[in-house]
Amino acid sequence: MRSTYIITPLKATSQFNIKELNIKGAEELGFDSDSMSDLIRHKCAMDQGFVRRFRLERDNISVNFADGFSMPVKDVQLSVFENGIGLLGVLFVVNEDEIDRIYNFINPGYLDDKDKELQQNFINDIRDKVLSGTGLDIDVEGDDKKLAIKESYLFNAAFTDCRYKELEQIDKATFNVHKLIKVDEEFDDRSERDIAYTYGARDVENKTYRWGACISSQSISFVYGPSNSNYDFENKIAYKSSKDFSVEDMSLLMEDDLLLTILALHQRFTCADFSERVFNGIYNEGIGNIKKLKEEMMQFKAFGTITPFQVSRWHNVCETYRYLLKMNGVDEALVDIGEKINLLDEEMEHNTDRKRNIFATIIAIFGLTSIIASVQQIADYIMQGDSTIEMWTGISVGGIVLLGIAFIIALRRK
Repeated sequence: MRSTYIITPLKATSQFNIKELNIKGAEELGFDSDSMSDLIRHKCAMDQGFVRRFRLERDNISVNFADGFSMPVKDVQLSVFENGIGLLGVLFVVNEDEIDRIYNFINPGYLDDKDKELQQNFINDIRDKVLSGTGLDIDVEGDDKKLAIKESYLFNAAFTDCRYKELEQIDKATFNVHKLIKVDEEFDDRSERDIAYTYGARDVENKTYRWGACISSQSISFVYGPSNSNYDFENKIAYKSSKDFSVEDMSLLMEDDLLLTILALHQRFTCADFSERVFNGIYNEGIGNIKKLKEEMMQFKAFGTITPFQVSRWHNVCETYRYLLKMNGVDEALVDIGEKINLLDEEMEHNTDRKRNIFATIIAIFGLTSIIASVQQIADYIMQGDSTIEMWTGISVGGIVLLGIAFIIALRRK
């Protein structure tokens, strides 16, 4: 069996408060996994206000091909974070020999799609039947959101009835899952180097591997073999074939890795959102908005990011998460955010200096006007022949001359 979650970035369309979020007809799920560390499980708990996760109604949404083949949506999950960034996961499930249907629908690696109308109908259904009333919309340029599939991240999975003795076998299988072709198909592409592999630990007694993953900038692809309790190692067969798996069985196997992927993608799309807002903030917004944006960016770097060593007690889980961050460019994006914070500091200082210079000019103008008025008033008094005014004017002028002479003498001595 094969499955693919199309994970699409979303953004809140209005003022957003995660604790007040209420989606009609949705089932709220916990953002929790046994593979997560206690720190992350506490951070992602429902009452913490960092993330909330829902299962939404599918409303019989499907992809209907011209030849009559129908590929129904099997699950729709929505994860929303405190900053208004959301991720919508739409699940398709097909048999191994039908994997070309998912490939043809997504058409990965190409901008010109085989059936643009098929994709656009699906996007319209998601917006009208799933996202309507949630306060979120697809975060892609354009009113029709036609690049929503291309901007999405894929979570691919293959469920097999065998375990693997060698890492090379898992590499081949997961790479094929990444390419959306059959697991046992002969295929090689040495030009694709922006990928990384991770694995489950090798069983000590049976010396086999159960799962592996191929991670790229556009997808994460897993192969799941049978667990120890579901595998006859002597006869090398699974007690329950993957062909008999229900959607619930597959969802249970994928859930830990799916949540891990969502945590990494949240950081990727948050960084992308900051980059866009920095550009708009400098060129289109006032200093008040720039200051607010800087505070948000610093808060995200301090509290919104999750490093690999924090995420789990298991090394292979941390490695998978580390490669997710790396392949999605999160590490570089966080460095870029730091540079943008410095850029915002410079812009704020520039704005402050500009305002300070304006005020200084205004004060200087008023001061010069006041001096001229005072000189004119003194001249009027002198013209009136007042002896007292003439005496104090002479004393003042003499004092200024003496101070000037004393200052010149002090400079020469130095």
